[in-house]
Amino acid sequence: MNKTDRSRIIIPVLEHGKLPPQAIDLEELILGAIILESDAYGKIESSLRPEVFYKEAHQKIFKAILDIKNSESGKVDLVSVTQRLKKNGDLELVGGPYYVTQLTSRIVTSENIEYHALLILEKFMQRELIRISSEIIHDAFEDTTDVFDLFDRAKKSFNDIEEINISTSGTESISDYVDESVKQLVQRKLLSTDGKFIGINTGILELNKTINGWQPGLVILAARPSMGKTAMGLHFAKQCAVHNGTVKIYEMEMSAVRISDRLLISETEVDIDKFRSGYLEAFEFEKIANMKENISRLPILINDKSSQHIDNIIRDAKYTKRKNPDLSMIIVDHLTLMQSNKTGNRSDEIGETTRKLKGLSKDLNITVICLCQLSREVDRRTVKDKRPILSDLRSSGEIEQDADIVMFIYRPEYYGILSDINEVESYEGYGELVIAKNRDGLLKTVKFNYKNGLTKFFDYNFKYFNKSNKVETDDTAPF
Repeated sequence: MNKTDRSRIIIPVLEHGKLPPQAIDLEELILGAIILESDAYGKIESSLRPEVFYKEAHQKIFKAILDIKNSESGKVDLVSVTQRLKKNGDLELVGGPYYVTQLTSRIVTSENIEYHALLILEKFMQRELIRISSEIIHDAFEDTTDVFDLFDRAKKSFNDIEEINISTSGTESISDYVDESVKQLVQRKLLSTDGKFIGINTGILELNKTINGWQPGLVILAARPSMGKTAMGLHFAKQCAVHNGTVKIYEMEMSAVRISDRLLISETEVDIDKFRSGYLEAFEFEKIANMKENISRLPILINDKSSQHIDNIIRDAKYTKRKNPDLSMIIVDHLTLMQSNKTGNRSDEIGETTRKLKGLSKDLNITVICLCQLSREVDRRTVKDKRPILSDLRSSGEIEQDADIVMFIYRPEYYGILSDINEVESYEGYGELVIAKNRDGLLKTVKFNYKNGLTKFFDYNFKYFNKSNKVETDDTAPF
């Protein structure tokens, strides 16, 4: 790029009073880690190249590292990098041996180097977007510009930026993945010996055993309205926050305050009607006041903007992951309220949304639970046939294809069914999680119990049905 071209970029940036996107401190950490630790370079070699670095000195240092890697020795350390910079005539330009040495002084471990490389790459892509956009704006003002030619060049430039991101995925030998498979198997074996599991705690013992806890992937939790989707989703969120890490909830049906209400009711077991009316006894209000601090400390983040676009959720989730590396779960409530780039065909819209949610779970290595409303076909069937099936999902083909797990909530009591057909078991406070798809496991129906108002969920415990409308119950230990 010549001097005239560069002025197109710098002037509009300075007019806005901003420097180009950059992360100099992360560039220093990455270079220091590569110089200091022998295995660090292999973690980022497919992600970075010299021009990705913002600081010119860092570009030259990384080029020297590449030169060493392509040489016979291939050994990168403080001496070899300094000697290569000297040979390239760049040692004094980067600040001399002292500056190269300083790069290693802040390094404790290269454990997060892949994550840091991703951030550096994103800054580079931002700068490229600024450069290309500035050139397009400049050329669009020219009367001699062929608008269709400019449009084609713009599309190619933006596609080139997208390919930068795609090309960083890297390719590994199957032996690397086999090693990782065995390593994870050993971990599962050790955990199973103590009755534990490798995934995120669901708060329902039988469900933990069935799916080995939540694993990274897309989970569809579907049910008819008022069946308990949001309550169950919040239950899963709380369990993850208590046992595993940060949770982000995208709530499009109710406000964040209502989510807080539900958590307070669940933890204090205050009567839901009394909570809503405000007619609380002094001891009940004291319970809520005491529980407030405990709930406030839970790592639960809430975004309650209504009718969000899927792309905004993706961007926000990635930003959240950068700010909170322990982000383990995202819950979206719910699928049909999200907007997408597809218009006109609802099936295509839902398909694009589930594909992007699936990609998000893979990119961030987290569990994404998306709540979904079932079609009215369930209600049209006879009372004896109300358990949901995959075809009850709206646009079921697209959802089923992308989801790792599809799970339905079924509560017989909702339909006025108070016992099993033999009138032996009571269905009061009884529900089922019907696992209709499980990519890595068995299809199964997991039973659970719940408190009136769906404020709390329990492990399943058999309850006898009393034909005189009295239900004999056993105590259940709540999660």
